[in-house]
Amino acid sequence: MNAVVRTWNLSIIYKAVMAVTGVVLVGFVVGHLLGNLQIFLGPEAFNGYAEKLRHLGPLLWLVRIVLMIMLALHIYVGIKLKLENLAARPIDYRHRRYVRATAASRTMIWSGAGIGLYLIYHLAHLTFKVTNPELYTGNLYLLTVHSFKVWWISLVYVAAMLILCLHVYHGATSMFQSLGLNHDRYNPIINRIGPVLGIALAAATSRFPGGVLVGFPTRREAWR
Repeated sequence: MNAVVRTWNLSIIYKAVMAVTGVVLVGFVVGHLLGNLQIFLGPEAFNGYAEKLRHLGPLLWLVRIVLMIMLALHIYVGIKLKLENLAARPIDYRHRRYVRATAASRTMIWSGAGIGLYLIYHLAHLTFKVTNPELYTGNLYLLTVHSFKVWWISLVYVAAMLILCLHVYHGATSMFQSLGLNHDRYNPIINRIGPVLGIALAAATSRFPGGVLVGFPTRREAWR
């Protein structure tokens, strides 16, 4: 019995860690999006924003370290919870009937893996600049625009944002339950947070690569 109680308590702690790290990571995505939207103001605004970030120095690295810790915890705990679920049901159901589980909730581990792969490519592409060397101009605005003119790069980004939508769709709602903040009175509103936030993030972050991909640049300077 004590072992069962310990396992139950540990599972609750894991879910709380998933919720807290998820909030931090989604907050970063929102902040990152708001900053990157300056690309619509033109090269001076976007390059100036990037330069201000570089001048943060130690503070920038502190933020990066905190985010890396949050991401590592999120991945580790997510895998642990998945393994616990599998261990609790070593023999799978012969016929599955989902009552409340959605496609988003059933594929959280896979959408998370997809986001991880995208993150590696995104950092290699625009931060460390180790992919597509022919596109590098020394100007982040032009690099971004010229990159999204390449159809498969735009498709990678748009597909990744759709995966992000799927992950946030369930995660942003379930975190309230993980933190014990759900209530019958507010659940109708809480249940809409994940879908609305997921779709909004995917739509906003896909706007630029999607726009360039289909031939609708945000500014004429992008095509000069």
